[in-house]
Amino acid sequence: QTAIAEYKKVLAKADNWDAKSKLAECYRKVNDPINAEYWYGQVVLSNSATPEQKLYYAQMLQQNGKYDEAKKWYTEYSQLRPMDNRGSMGASACHELSSFYKDSMIYKVTYMPFNSNKSDICPSYYQDGIVFASDRKAGNSIKREYSWTGDGFYNMLFVKKNGTNDYGKTKLWEGKANTRVHEAAATFSRIGDEMYFTRDNFNNGKMRRSSDGIVKLKIYHENRTAEGWTSASEFEYNGNDFTTEHPTLSADGQYLFFCSDRPGGFGGADIYVCKKEGNRWGAPQNLGNDINTEGNEMFPYIAYDGTLYFASNGHVGLGGLDIYSSKMSNGKWTRAKNMGYPINSSKDDFGICANDMNNEGYFTSNRRGTDDIYSFEKTCVMLNALVYDLQTNDAIEASSVKVIDNGTQKEIKTTDKEGKFTMCITAGHDYEFMASKDGYQDNSVKLSTVNMNTDKVEVKIPLSKQAVFDLKGKIYNEGSKLPMANVKVTLESLCDGKKEEVTTAADGKYTFKLQADCKYKVTASKTNDKEKCLGITIEKSTMGLKNSQTLYADIGLICQGDIIRIDNIYYDLDKSAIRPDAAAELDKTLEIFKRYPTLKIELRSHTDCRAPDDYNDKLSQRRAQSAVNYLISRGVDAKNLVAKGYGETLPVNKCVDGVPCSDAEHQANRRTEFRILSF
Repeated sequence: QTAIAEYKKVLAKADNWDAKSKLAECYRKVNDPINAEYWYGQVVLSNSATPEQKLYYAQMLQQNGKYDEAKKWYTEYSQLRPMDNRGSMGASACHELSSFYKDSMIYKVTYMPFNSNKSDICPSYYQDGIVFASDRKAGNSIKREYSWTGDGFYNMLFVKKNGTNDYGKTKLWEGKANTRVHEAAATFSRIGDEMYFTRDNFNNGKMRRSSDGIVKLKIYHENRTAEGWTSASEFEYNGNDFTTEHPTLSADGQYLFFCSDRPGGFGGADIYVCKKEGNRWGAPQNLGNDINTEGNEMFPYIAYDGTLYFASNGHVGLGGLDIYSSKMSNGKWTRAKNMGYPINSSKDDFGICANDMNNEGYFTSNRRGTDDIYSFEKTCVMLNALVYDLQTNDAIEASSVKVIDNGTQKEIKTTDKEGKFTMCITAGHDYEFMASKDGYQDNSVKLSTVNMNTDKVEVKIPLSKQAVFDLKGKIYNEGSKLPMANVKVTLESLCDGKKEEVTTAADGKYTFKLQADCKYKVTASKTNDKEKCLGITIEKSTMGLKNSQTLYADIGLICQGDIIRIDNIYYDLDKSAIRPDAAAELDKTLEIFKRYPTLKIELRSHTDCRAPDDYNDKLSQRRAQSAVNYLISRGVDAKNLVAKGYGETLPVNKCVDGVPCSDAEHQANRRTEFRILSF
């Protein structure tokens, strides 16, 4: 405060950039963001401004609620100091401002009646009341001025809680902790017989300073005996050249958390923990970069269930110090979670404590201009909901969930990337959550908060995928087996009579979407001046199918003039009789005649070259007739069959007169085919 007055005198005489810079720094350190913003705004206009001054300017703008302007300067700092996450995280916070307000109905925040017009900070539960620190004049204490702020030194006070928002008279703390220097941030063992607190580096009436002349903070310890509290002793990991402060004891007394700017941290003040080893504390362990940042992490509080609360200006937040929470999972602290509005604001919010249920407690904030203590209370049950795929267990993003409260739809929630949403629901109500998502069947889950004795509940809503059916196939020529282009394929639904039509490309393929529990007709046809093909209709059905699947239907078209080879219709050498294996193959063609009784074909028979031409012509004719006679005997109308022998004139390989061939090669030429004459 003294320096501020001196720099103002300099600036009253001349425009001095260095004085502006120092003045901005002073206002920031005495926690006056309005004046700090003004002077940093002057400083950053100069080419001499450092990246850090631009960061501080962004922080002051953010604390004063000027988020768009703050985002600009955070972004500039991030470009100048890309390895420092404070720039990118600050810009992100300004951009995602609404996310801090989405659950603002969860907590009710109340200004405490025992606040004063001075600074009141760091509440802590003790017996039937609250211990906190204040720089007000209390009791018969002598009012001494702290030159840094121009206000008094902090002493610890106690106030008894009589009922809801009903507190007794504030009085000085009963122990021996209070001295003529700062004391604050006390923590107590579960039964109240141990106390750790923060004090200036002050022992036996003497103040000690660091090597650069600053009085650092230290942690001290007292025990309560039958005679009262013992004198304070130093925490064994204090140091004269760094700050050690803000202790908090775990419920079992086995862990002591605190913050310190000792060497080896991530920047600014970090949070550390010591584990009890017999009658002493083990070496401090840094909580790591999921908790600690390049900024300041301060005022830790370890709750009964192991939740760690702390304040930070290095994580994404609303501005100034925000309060965060984290839990230990698989031996590692989870990433810090901002507690959001109304516990956090654009100002400094810190020094939290909570009851065993984590549903009420106290914290400190300067949102009214000075540090004051507020209570918080969860006014509803916190619901964590998950919508997931029943078959795969995968989360379903962007599903819509209707919230029905006591029979009336209240709102619609949308799941995030993890398939989740959170909301505050009222105790004593009956709820139903109806989830829907394209491609899934709707589902709902009911929940009653009547007689529910918890502040948090989970709901999981499984969705089953709607069965999806496709029909795929290929249209090909029955004779050549090659795919056919320009074939019209029609799908007719026998459920509603609707028709769809596609035309095949060069690959002959087609695809249709099918409905569940329906029968269909699929017709393939091709008729033009150059090509006349017999249309074919088949049936497909999705009746009774429960799971998504693709149905297949390849369709072979018979076209006028096609020559269709009947595989494996072979004859013994110099014979025309139908062999048993040939009869079996001819039987396969009977299906064609059953489907198309007017079909007229030419049975074409061929021989090998191992006989005179005239003999082979006659032999092939006898073989063709033999095949015709066989089909007639199986019920095919004789007028639809024509026998024609081609002898050795149309071999399928090299085996012509004068070319040596094996018996197998010659047999390949002893074959029967049929040619489509008409429909």
